[in-house]
Amino acid sequence: QDVALSFWPQPPAWGLALNLNPSDTHNFGWSAEWDDDVNVGSEAAAFSADYLSRTVWNTVPEYIGIARHQSGECEAVKIFQLNATFEYSLLDYFRQMLNGTLDEHLEKNEPLVNESWPPLPGRTIVSVNGTFIEYIPANLPGRHLDPIFGIDGELAFNWWFGNATGGARIAIDDGVTQPCSWCLFRATGLGMELDVGENRSVDEGSVDWWHDAAVVLPPGKQCEGAFCPVQGTDRGAGLAPGAALGQYAMWASSEPEAFRCGKAWLYPESGRIEIVEPPGGP
Repeated sequence: QDVALSFWPQPPAWGLALNLNPSDTHNFGWSAEWDDDVNVGSEAAAFSADYLSRTVWNTVPEYIGIARHQSGECEAVKIFQLNATFEYSLLDYFRQMLNGTLDEHLEKNEPLVNESWPPLPGRTIVSVNGTFIEYIPANLPGRHLDPIFGIDGELAFNWWFGNATGGARIAIDDGVTQPCSWCLFRATGLGMELDVGENRSVDEGSVDWWHDAAVVLPPGKQCEGAFCPVQGTDRGAGLAPGAALGQYAMWASSEPEAFRCGKAWLYPESGRIEIVEPPGGP
């Protein structure tokens, strides 16, 4: 059943930029429409299928909220404050991986975290001071497996890894996504690919190794190819389907306005979280 954008209203400063459903048959891996400047899906099914708002994607946000939900019913959310020095729209961020963006990348003096390679686009830590505010219930199902809520750290975009063979469009810096010489460790996140091709600055992907969403591995563990676990059924032919923890909605705002996640109201400016029980009790 379709779940429309209107099902989950937010204060007006927040706009739904993206919804990722790991089991809706649409490819939202690394090589999907992240940098195409197009709409994906429809408002009528914004919380039941993959969705991207071209309008919100072209705004310059100061705050990003990533929520996990079940058909529009919010379970948990993290809100990040973005690095104001970038002044990028979401489209700008995800177009950093295209040809022709390297000079622009250097002109803006963006951090080049991998000093052992020639400077390359991508691998950008976009937030400051970690999670700005979050609501994660103690009993959130599968939290230790969740690439957003099972990891603490900064928000990162276009995070290639594995000697540039793989990448995550959205990841959380958990200490693995740190300066490195070959970046062998697989970052788990959203918009995944295990074979981006020989030229990592091109929007490339594979038939076999893309997947919408990854699963966090136990500490110190790594995987390769078909042995890498994924969420849901949206994946390449070389990977096995897995259980989906939920859908992921990414919201954008230019102001630290209140955010609603289920019965929780988050107030980023004050750091306050208020639980509002429905009439008649929980």
